[in-house]
Amino acid sequence: MKRRRKRLVRIIAALAVLALIFIYKGMFNGKGLYFTTGFGRHEILQAGSQKVYDYEASILFADVRKQYESLFGSDVWSREIDGQSFETYARQQVRTKLIRVAYMNELADKRGVVLNREESANISKAAKEYLACVDDASAKRLGLTQEQIEQMFTKFAIASRLYNDMTANLQTEVSADYARVITIQYISADSENLINSAKTRLDGGESFFYVARDINNGGDYECELRRGEMEKEFEEAAYNLATGETSQIVSCKGRYYIIRCVSDNEKTKTEANKNDIIEARKLEEFNKNFEEYEGSIYLHFNDKLWDKTDFNTVNENTAFEDVFNKYFK
Repeated sequence: MKRRRKRLVRIIAALAVLALIFIYKGMFNGKGLYFTTGFGRHEILQAGSQKVYDYEASILFADVRKQYESLFGSDVWSREIDGQSFETYARQQVRTKLIRVAYMNELADKRGVVLNREESANISKAAKEYLACVDDASAKRLGLTQEQIEQMFTKFAIASRLYNDMTANLQTEVSADYARVITIQYISADSENLINSAKTRLDGGESFFYVARDINNGGDYECELRRGEMEKEFEEAAYNLATGETSQIVSCKGRYYIIRCVSDNEKTKTEANKNDIIEARKLEEFNKNFEEYEGSIYLHFNDKLWDKTDFNTVNENTAFEDVFNKYFK
């Protein structure tokens, strides 16, 4: 089903999110990469006056490793996504995140964006807390110091502040109906004969649950649904149902469905979905305004050092992202 693919992509994208500014999937900048040999020993990249170091990549590698293993299990690294290994995919996410934060800090400098008093005070607290979560061997191997971690938290906090400042006045109204999350059961068949037989059984009084399990061959038969996750015909039929109602047969791209509404409004999840939609719109608008600026800056990327940076260098008890969210969200 279309929703399965979209939901998987949404989960994976969410794992890469830090203060909503890191979902960015566009080109790094309009002029492409510009390679240079003028790097310091541990510099991964330069963007304008901004510099990013290998220990920052290692910390973010640890974050995505922890997040993916928590969701998909430790064998996730033997799988593929979009024709590439999960590690390659995760490394690309980290690369994109580091580049975006560097660009945002460069623009923040030009716009005079600074942290407020509370945010500034939280930098050292966050750095101390995170450093305590990194095992001694990892910290020693990378030479991690309180000052380095403070600098990293500062970069991410300033990027978040810039994002909030640039999206503060956007109009992002979302209707409750558009954000509505519903729970449905469905029967899915690949032929008219099979779906008609299912309809006959339902009309004869058989339980939707038992018919769905039978026709769906023991596969999925119940799900939460948000707008945009399924094809138009399926979505319209589902959202037109009240709790307890069952649709007629729905034809959709060569498959046939009968849908039963279990709940026509999961209120708590609807509110959360409304917030997600608002943040997605803010991010889309931010990217439109930011891409022109990105196109004006050359990016110097140290591929040689990047390729040497180990995906498994840092062992942490708590993710950098979790500590960041605690103090800056």
